[in-house]
Amino acid sequence: MALVYPEYNILPMNRKLTRNFSIGEVFRSDKAVELSLCNYPSSPSDYNSIIEKAGILASEVLQPVRDWFGRVVDISSWYRSPLVNAAVGGSNSSQHLTGAAVDFVIRGIPVDEVFDWIRQSPLMFDQLIRETRGKSEWVHCGIAAEPRRMVMVSPRASWFQNA
Repeated sequence: MALVYPEYNILPMNRKLTRNFSIGEVFRSDKAVELSLCNYPSSPSDYNSIIEKAGILASEVLQPVRDWFGRVVDISSWYRSPLVNAAVGGSNSSQHLTGAAVDFVIRGIPVDEVFDWIRQSPLMFDQLIRETRGKSEWVHCGIAAEPRRMVMVSPRASWFQNA
């Protein structure tokens, strides 16, 4: 199924946010393709806000992680439209809805190693979660204007820790 694009103009998908991350990665969603859902915001102003937050996340977190490990960062979820977020069981207050959160793994590097490096780094994240669902595991990292550096291990971990 082909991607459904919004009626307003969007930037080229190959436009770079940083050296290694592009706009296309922000909106790519296997779940959206699988369910034939649009994974773009409904308005140009929302789109611009999402690109701005995604650019900060890419430069403040993803690019430093990519530079440190020197390996490809595979992104499974970045921006999620409300329909896609509901389809994956995401929270109504998920930072994915604004482009301010990303789920990823690094090829050839254990998730625990990536999670621990970010937790111990000076990176200014808001949330850092080591997530597991079934046999899948990944790192979730979100940003905010006033980062709290909250660290959590899931599923449904009962503790938070300020790093």
